Amino acid sequence: MDQIQGRNNEYFRPSALDGRTLFFNYCLHFPITRQLLRNYFTEQFGDNVVENVFFGRRSGMIAGYGNITFSTSVLPHAIMGEEVESRMFICNTWLRFKKFK
Repeated sequence: MDQIQGRNNEYFRPSALDGRTLFFNYCLHFPITRQLLRNYFTEQFGDNVVENVFFGRRSGMIAGYGNITFSTSVLPHAIMGEEVESRMFICNTWLRFKKFK
């Protein structure tokens, strides 16, 4: 039973296939932080909607892309609708979101 308990177990880790994750990219001249993204989506959709925010890195520096995993698969659909790609202006930064295929 201990093998399947907890969100850290590989069976519970979010993947692109479960529909809860969106890819995003942004301009490095207008950086954004994990906390700004969490605050924005909390204000828009309520508490505990963002499960994880990951920023990509190249040679130890932030690369201008990442992904955001929500607590439910309803949120990416609410944000994107039927679109595959969408742009949003969040905290003075344009972010382009894409659904994983």
